[in-house]
Amino acid sequence: MPALRTDACSPKLHETQSYTLSPEAANPPPTTRPAPLDIPPPPHPKPDPFTIENLRYRFAIGRAYLQFYKAGLKNIWLNTRLLYSSSATSDPELSKLRPYPSTRADLLLRQRWRHDVRRLPLFALLLLIFEEFTPLIVLLLPKSVPLTCRIPKQVQSLLRKAESSRREARALPSVQSYLSSHNSTSKSLPVDALATILSVRSSWTLPLRFLLASKVQRRLKFLSLDDALLIQAGGQGALVGEEVVLACVDRGIEVVGRDVDSELRVALGRWLARVAEAERKGGQESGERERVRMLLEGVGGL
Repeated sequence: MPALRTDACSPKLHETQSYTLSPEAANPPPTTRPAPLDIPPPPHPKPDPFTIENLRYRFAIGRAYLQFYKAGLKNIWLNTRLLYSSSATSDPELSKLRPYPSTRADLLLRQRWRHDVRRLPLFALLLLIFEEFTPLIVLLLPKSVPLTCRIPKQVQSLLRKAESSRREARALPSVQSYLSSHNSTSKSLPVDALATILSVRSSWTLPLRFLLASKVQRRLKFLSLDDALLIQAGGQGALVGEEVVLACVDRGIEVVGRDVDSELRVALGRWLARVAEAERKGGQESGERERVRMLLEGVGGL
């Protein structure tokens, strides 16, 4: 599978024409997101803890989780087929001219597939060993779970922790110094704070600052390409509700407890407008600075 390129060959946001709404181009396949989790309703009246009826209900819950995880693994397989069928039917000559994905749907299909495949061996082993008890085991290893297999409670827990970490990062003196400076350059970027805001920090990169800086730069390039392809597909209005939330999370916008259409879709639209305006006035470098500024400021209050 060729590596995704998000380099200087990617489209400039101010040069990207906004087309008629194209949900197909804007939204990756639903198989890149978790399937619905169908938990059986509790019996009424509530049975005593040590009765057969309660044990049957607990077993039914475990089976529901097991079916959910199996559906998630099946979706990873379906995404693999989608990805390779897309690569097989693409024109090689056109790929040389446009080495980046032509649509946001393709970009995110590739990105989420890579994320999930890296976590697949360990998660599949846990599921094989623990079966219905897997939801209890993955509480200890939440980030080892593929995106397609994350239950709603786990997703909300990860979001709350990430948002708390982002608020702490934005309060750091290095961030305030960068935001107050009129001569901020890439050399003065508060890399540690950006790594937290962009959720690219890990125990492996913590002692190696140059690796952390590299991951931050790659993530910023991804956001630049994602912004351009989203505008090309018609902007935030082309996204389904689940993708609005995920797009906001990628940009460090707080999502917990906020309405999708009246708050998050509006915040995402203003993000795109600010970056596009910055690029129009000062080119791609100006757009990159504006993107960093919004990440450090937090645009949740827009």
